[in-house]
Amino acid sequence: MKPAFFVAICALVAMPGLPQTYRQPKPRAQASISTAFGDNILTQIADGGGWQSTITLVNLRNQTATSTVTCYTDNGALYQWQGIGNNNSVQGTIDALSSLQIRTEGSASALTQGWCDVEAPNGSDVAASAIFRYIPTGQEVSVLAQPWDASSLILPFDNTGGYRYGVALADAPPSVYTGEPNDTVSALIYDQSGNQIGSGAFSIAPQGHMVFMLDQQFPAVVGQRGTVVFSISGFGTLAGLGLRAAPSGALTSVSLYEPMSY
Repeated sequence: MKPAFFVAICALVAMPGLPQTYRQPKPRAQASISTAFGDNILTQIADGGGWQSTITLVNLRNQTATSTVTCYTDNGALYQWQGIGNNNSVQGTIDALSSLQIRTEGSASALTQGWCDVEAPNGSDVAASAIFRYIPTGQEVSVLAQPWDASSLILPFDNTGGYRYGVALADAPPSVYTGEPNDTVSALIYDQSGNQIGSGAFSIAPQGHMVFMLDQQFPAVVGQRGTVVFSISGFGTLAGLGLRAAPSGALTSVSLYEPMSY
């Protein structure tokens, strides 16, 4: 895969305006406090334009479990991914200590990106991961499921030697609210010595998603190593995935971390 293609994929997604009153979809099932896995986020899914995604669900218990995968587009709307099933979601039964795969078709000419919510009812423990793949070259990037309840996330980056870092962020609130068309995400940028070298802010729709290269959004990261701390205001919560592009065009995923408050 050519670097230019990755630049096109990870360009800043213009968030279309939402009406002042955001329509509330069906409430999401919440995992119980004793449930280790369930109601987790797959932050980056891509389909079309040569891309295809595969989601793997794993039942961690020695009994049958069920899980539902629901996907959202960049502007927070429910989206019926080709291959993900009807009504914007797919529900599956998973045998004890077994796994279930869901694969998008990857046949659309235009690229669509977003994120997916993996829900497991009370008493089920279901883990999830995904791989999005560029079919013409076989390039693959892995995505691990993560909780949706962070208000801040830290991304380490190294934009030296021709490498470039990007990020995919999902605003995945535990409940959708009305009257607020956008949440604000602020970013503080630090060099590897902990000196602040930049800052910025942008809007993201409730249950929305965006992906961009850091140097397109924050010029201060060019030629630098350091960290970016993303924080969201309002009722939203963040889930995120870092992306690292090598000079050759190869991609890999990078973890984000939640700051400690104690």
